Amino acid sequence: MWYLRCGMTDRGMRGNGLVVRRRITSLLICALLAANATAATPTPPVLFGADVDIGRYNLGSIPFEYSWPEPPSTNTRVQVATMQELSSAVQRSAVTIEVAAGSYSGSLGGFGNDVDIVMSNDATLTLTGDISIANTIRVSWRGGVIRGANSNHSLMVSNSSDIMFNNVVMDQMFGVFTGFASSSRVAFINSTIRSFQYASFSQGQSGHTFSDFIIANCDLEGGYPSGAESTIRWQNMTRGILVDNRVWNGGKHTFRVHINSDLIYARGNQFENTGFMSDNHPSNGGVRQADRLWLVENVWYHRSNSGIQVASPDSNQLGPINLTASNNRYFTDNPGQFVLVSGGSPGANWVLSDSGNGGVIEGPGSTQPPEFDGGATH
Repeated sequence: MWYLRCGMTDRGMRGNGLVVRRRITSLLICALLAANATAATPTPPVLFGADVDIGRYNLGSIPFEYSWPEPPSTNTRVQVATMQELSSAVQRSAVTIEVAAGSYSGSLGGFGNDVDIVMSNDATLTLTGDISIANTIRVSWRGGVIRGANSNHSLMVSNSSDIMFNNVVMDQMFGVFTGFASSSRVAFINSTIRSFQYASFSQGQSGHTFSDFIIANCDLEGGYPSGAESTIRWQNMTRGILVDNRVWNGGKHTFRVHINSDLIYARGNQFENTGFMSDNHPSNGGVRQADRLWLVENVWYHRSNSGIQVASPDSNQLGPINLTASNNRYFTDNPGQFVLVSGGSPGANWVLSDSGNGGVIEGPGSTQPPEFDGGATH
């Protein structure tokens, strides 16, 4: 490694200011070297806008076009370590919020637009009220634990778009209500949810509609512990995707599709304890329940009286006009619960494998599910 002795005078140089000029040159070179030495280990840049990576999951081939949530576009970053700081920060817009490890207690609402929450996996928010994400766009939440305080409080998403939860644990929730008012592009990936009622619910009545909902690689327990409600219930849903999840329920259905839903795709899921339902909803009779519905390569580990109930499109149950059910497997001690059509005859546009039942019935005595290796990583 070479170096220059700053300010050194060359004794062999004489006359007309040569010594002075040489000394100035030496000083300039030294200043440049010092600046380069300082810049050798720069501070990593803070990335905002399109560079915010809220995560994705490889869904494989989906038989229709769909949209992921757009990431927040942020221009500032704040660090929070108290509930008051967190509550204030989420009401700002265009902000990335880093939540430090620790315990937080409270509720959240009044979200601004373009809010990117990055929560330490060693941080726990215990709810004393709901988390309400309403009338906003582009909110993402990555990491951490949200605890519903003995099933009293919920996550509510309404009249919003581009909402993403990634690698989040939600425990002891009353419910995860992802729709009382129209919402679109809502995704839960790589997360773990346990709730007294629903783990995903869209109640599409009074003209409200929902679109581009994605749940992938999540560990979901709804109706915990005794089946108060189904785990996933989608109504007025268009482009709903359920891929590679574990879905458990204490007594009601793991998955239900109702009321004018269309383009619903479920593949590679591990459904535990209970079954699936798509037939006439009692509170809105006379309405087509679903169209273009896929149940593909799922596995049911069935231990209850709640099996598979898909209504015929030709009956008064108004089941799906187009249904593809193929390569599913049903592990059950009660094979009578896994007759695919719950009333009437299969529709003319139904595509069913395995002699018209959409899957192979296994058992009895084989209803113990394997351990699920997805969900949140903490």
